[in-house]
Amino acid sequence: MRRRIYRISEDEFEEIAPIIKSLPEKIDETLDVDTAYQGQFGLVSENGIPLRGVVYSSNPYIMVKTPQFDDENVVISYEIGDYHFTEDDVIDGEFIVVLNQLEYRLPYHFAFRRVSETALAEIADMEAFAVYAQGHYKDAVRLFYTADFAEWIEQRTDKRTRTLYKGYRSLPGARNFDEFLVSAGVKPVSRFEADVEFMEFYGVEENQKELITLTRNTWGYIDINVSVDADFISIENMHVNSDYFLGSVLQFNFYIHSDRMHGGLNTACITFKSAEQEVRVHIVY
Repeated sequence: MRRRIYRISEDEFEEIAPIIKSLPEKIDETLDVDTAYQGQFGLVSENGIPLRGVVYSSNPYIMVKTPQFDDENVVISYEIGDYHFTEDDVIDGEFIVVLNQLEYRLPYHFAFRRVSETALAEIADMEAFAVYAQGHYKDAVRLFYTADFAEWIEQRTDKRTRTLYKGYRSLPGARNFDEFLVSAGVKPVSRFEADVEFMEFYGVEENQKELITLTRNTWGYIDINVSVDADFISIENMHVNSDYFLGSVLQFNFYIHSDRMHGGLNTACITFKSAEQEVRVHIVY
């Protein structure tokens, strides 16, 4: 409600339709038949017009957990329950997003196979598993939580690794999986850096879009919260993770609003914070 009142006070009556982009633009996943799946995708307003609406799935096997949204950048969560799928089963459909003055469709394709049977027989040890995970990350995460992998851990690893596994597998998700690999010594800690520490602008007379490039040091899971401490800067995403990176690089957009500046020096700080570190980019106008 506060956001809506603010937009009205700024004479933003949403007569202009948002330009919407989804991250990713298409969902194509291979899932383990023995494991329920939780996923998400992002919706971004590329012209700064807030997105307000609902999303639903054309296929009843896909349940949208966050169907309503109202923000410039939103994350939609969904899940596929354990419906006893068998190998070669396929789910095809679309996420249908109805918002503002338009409709947007995000196609998806989920294919099912027995991940554990196709992968574990060829993996000799933890180092080999890390190599497999680098090339098949989502499959490796799902495999991590199966009974077959628990048996593999018992047979192929030492006592310390088995103890780590029992602790990390107690909670589902890519974060725990990644932390297990780091603790087991087969993967470095995920870190990132920005291409600039300081940005200075002169003569800004109209709103403009700018860019910060983030680079990460390794593959795997990374989760970054983003904040800004000044009103004349708005950010495209308040939260980014591994899915937002193209390889090792993420192009992070932010906007400078000339009509929100005051006389004299205007300063802002965009902060990128993960569990491991905090990176700040200072902006001066």
